[in-house]
Amino acid sequence: MTDASPPRPPRRRRATRAALLGTALLCATLAAPRAAGAQLAPKRTLAGESQSACPRFPRPVAPSREQSLESRRLAQQGYEAALVGDHPEARDLLRRAAQLDLTAEEVAYRLGREHEEVGAASDAILEYCRYLSLDPQAGNTTDVRERIARLSPQQSLTASDVSQVQFATGVSHLEAGRLEQARSAFAAVVADTPDAAPAHFNLGVVHAAMGQPRRAIADLKRYLQLDTAAKDRPAVERELARLDRQLLQPGSALGWGLAVPGGGQMYTKRRLLGAAVAATFAGSVLYAIQPKDETVTRTGILQPSGQPYTYTVVERSYPNVGLGVGVAAAAAVAGATEAYLYAKRGREGMPRPAGGARRVGAEVRPIVAPGEGGGARLGAKLTF
Repeated sequence: MTDASPPRPPRRRRATRAALLGTALLCATLAAPRAAGAQLAPKRTLAGESQSACPRFPRPVAPSREQSLESRRLAQQGYEAALVGDHPEARDLLRRAAQLDLTAEEVAYRLGREHEEVGAASDAILEYCRYLSLDPQAGNTTDVRERIARLSPQQSLTASDVSQVQFATGVSHLEAGRLEQARSAFAAVVADTPDAAPAHFNLGVVHAAMGQPRRAIADLKRYLQLDTAAKDRPAVERELARLDRQLLQPGSALGWGLAVPGGGQMYTKRRLLGAAVAATFAGSVLYAIQPKDETVTRTGILQPSGQPYTYTVVERSYPNVGLGVGVAAAAAVAGATEAYLYAKRGREGMPRPAGGARRVGAEVRPIVAPGEGGGARLGAKLTF
C-alpha cells in the first residue's frame, strides 16, 4: 500500500499558530493585575441640620492690604491678652480685628472663644457660626458645633440638635477607631432623621471598616438615593464596586469556571472577559474536530489467479484533536483559576467581621508528604 496524501497544508500551520497565540494572549490577559480602589473618608458635617439656628452669612469682602496688616496686629495683641487672662480686653481687640478683616477664620474662632469666656453666649454662637461659614471643613468642626449646641439658649434640644450631637459623636468615635460606638451613633441619627444622607454615608463607611460589605452597600446606595447631586458620586460608585467584589466567593468562581468555560468571569460580572474565555474554548474545540480526508492508494491480490491490483479509498482522520483539546482545556482551567484568584484578591483587604473571623470561599494549600523509596509526594488540597 502506498500513501498518496499531500504534505501538510499551510492553512493548518496558520491555524495552529493562531490557536497558540490566542492562548498566550488569554493567559496574559488573565494574569494582568487589577488595581484596588481606595476607601472613602467619612463626612464631618450633617447636611440639613439646624446648626443651632446658624444664620446665612454673605460672602465677606476681602480687606485691603493696610486693613489686613492692622487686623493681624490687633489679633496678635488680643491673643496675648487672652494668655494673661484679660478676656474683656482680648475680646475688644479681636472684635476690632474682625471688623477690619471679615475673612480671617482664626480671628472669628478666637473671638467666639473670648465671647464664651466673658459669658456672652449669643455673641459666641454668632462668631462660631461665622467661623463655620468661613471654613466648613475645619479640623475642629465637631468641637465648634458642640459648643454651639451647648450655648444655645433653648431649654431643650430639638430632634435636629440631638441628631447633630449624635453625628459629631459618631465622627469622633470613627476617627478614634471605635467602630461599634460609631455605628451606634450614626444608626441613632438615621433613626431620628431617616433622610440624613451623610449619616447613611458614614454608616456605610463604618460597615465597610467592620467587614460587612452587604450592609455597607445598602447604606451607600441609600446615600446616593437621598443626595442625587452628590459631588462624590464617582468615588462612591467605585467603592460600591470594591465592596461588591468582596461579596464574591472564590469557591463559587472556581466552580462556575470549571463547569462552564467563562462561567467564572460571568459570576464575577466581567462579561467581556468571560466571552473571550468561552470563545477561546469553543474555537479550540471546533479546531479539534476539523476532519481531514485523504485519498490512499492500496494494493490487493486477486484470487485465485494471484494477480496484484491497485485501488483507492478515502480515509478520514482528526489530526487536530490533540492540539485543540489541549488549548481548550488550558483556556477552561486558566479561566477558572483567574476567576478564583480575582474573587480571592477582592477579599484579601477585607476587614474581619466583628465577633471572630469566618473563612469564606475556597483555599488551596500545598501538600508535601514522604513517598516510597525516600522520595516525596507533592500535591494540593482544595478546601471550601
